[in-house]
Amino acid sequence: MSGVGGLKHRAFRPRLWVLYDQALVSGANFFTMVYLGRLLTPEAFGFFTLAYMSVFFLSTLQTALLTQPLNLIGAIEKESVNLGHLVSLQRLHVFVWLPLNAVVLAGISFRFFPQPGLFVAAAVYLCAFQLQELLRRYWYTCNRVTEAFGNDAISYGAQVTGLILLGQQGLLDGPWAFYVLASTSLVAVAVGWRRLRYQTRGFTPLREVVTEHWSLGRWLLLGTLSSYTAIQLYPYMLAGLGAGLVATFAASRNILNGLNVVIQAANNYLPIKAKQVLQREGLEGLRRFLARMGSTMFAGAAIFCAAVTFWAGDLLRLIYGDNFAGSDNILRILAVGALGSVLFPVLYAGILALGRAPVVFVSNTAATIFVVTVGWWLIRHYGLVGAAVTASSSVILILLVQAWSLKSAAVKFTPGPAPARQGSG
Repeated sequence: MSGVGGLKHRAFRPRLWVLYDQALVSGANFFTMVYLGRLLTPEAFGFFTLAYMSVFFLSTLQTALLTQPLNLIGAIEKESVNLGHLVSLQRLHVFVWLPLNAVVLAGISFRFFPQPGLFVAAAVYLCAFQLQELLRRYWYTCNRVTEAFGNDAISYGAQVTGLILLGQQGLLDGPWAFYVLASTSLVAVAVGWRRLRYQTRGFTPLREVVTEHWSLGRWLLLGTLSSYTAIQLYPYMLAGLGAGLVATFAASRNILNGLNVVIQAANNYLPIKAKQVLQREGLEGLRRFLARMGSTMFAGAAIFCAAVTFWAGDLLRLIYGDNFAGSDNILRILAVGALGSVLFPVLYAGILALGRAPVVFVSNTAATIFVVTVGWWLIRHYGLVGAAVTASSSVILILLVQAWSLKSAAVKFTPGPAPARQGSG
């Protein structure tokens, strides 16, 4: 295949569709945070950031216990079986998972963003977003990334449009921003389920789903919790010093979140692919695959982080105006950790493929201990600079522990037959 036909074939490979989809999602979320950072006061943006991060935290628990196990279980299953699995997970969300999440969010709100209107709006968005993300991960599991892309185009395209319209009318604040995000997610969920309604589906009992997910997800849950405390705890630690400092820290991080296009795309794609490569090509094939992906991602991230470091002050003024002028050193320090973070998905995929999920927990726990001891001291004495140094240092610590553990796991790895699961077609 050559010429235009060959170019078209390469441009629309499944791996690139994953990148297109994540570019859409991350781009819309990047715009959202930047746009709100420009329009809201620093204090209002700080409270919105705390609420948004709390929604993100609860969604990472969803990933650990529900969507990531769905990816791993469904990677070798028929699509009809996976659809039955999805239906059971949807029921679990509506009747158990989402109400429980709302209660936890209320507790976080009471401590860190005690504004009832903001809490209610964030809770509505939490429910809508998690239903959308569940459907999105199902399409990834079935290797139907174009379906995920089409659905995300509806949601995130409408999200950007809605925020701009409210901003132009002078109506945009934290709660209204969450309502825009929630409404667009619900539209995407409705459209997505409409596409699935005529497909053949198997039946997977809810009890079986819960048992399977817990057996895979319990270590992922511990890893997720420890990862959050090791990497995302800083805005909460800064909250006692004022919402304005939270906003400044978040503003710098938002710029570096441009790397999320690559990181989240890799998180969606690599665990499934690494498992398949290990089954098909063995340990040596997995090593080559991870080395190739890691070197490519790191090289691209290095160029991005070098540019951010060189033009830090100009970027802050260009994106936020004068709201966060003078915080360019914070951005430069955080760029070091952002560069290291692009290797997380590669190590994570290898760890999962080799069945060594506890490694994630161990590495994140080591970083958490560092954060709540040395990091807490740095933040108390040096404020934003201390938070930035702690953030980048914890990333490097996690990388070192995971790389060493992955190497040890590869040495001890013994191939075995893939577990089979019964399901009706």
